[in-house]
Amino acid sequence: MVRSFIATARAHVHNMTTNFGRTCMPWGPKRSLFAGGTGALFIVPGMVMYVHDPDAPHAVRYLAAFALQAVLSVMSDYVMTGRHSVWHGMDRWYASGMTVSLFAPTPIDPPIIVFQSSQSNINHPLTKPATIRRRCS
Repeated sequence: MVRSFIATARAHVHNMTTNFGRTCMPWGPKRSLFAGGTGALFIVPGMVMYVHDPDAPHAVRYLAAFALQAVLSVMSDYVMTGRHSVWHGMDRWYASGMTVSLFAPTPIDPPIIVFQSSQSNINHPLTKPATIRRRCS
């Protein structure tokens, strides 16, 4: 398992550097609506965060980050599929950065996925307890 992870990591780094603008889609130049549609869906987490609490300090940045990921993904995996393009490299680098940002805090934003224990003292808009509205009987 460790060897397969290392092999995958090496291949990913190779595609981010040496193969920066090269296409790697197995179906070649044929466009896939599934790939384009799933790429467009990257905006959904940002929209959910924004709609949930638009006044949260990082709501607009998260929406913008996920919207940019959606644009890069659609351009790379749908519009430019099967052709070498700078969109492929930009998508790989940005997607890698987004993956790291899901778990790692930065000086600008807290992590998107927050693991909170009962002893944790994290003050983040997504960790606020949900308000449950009950109907009166």
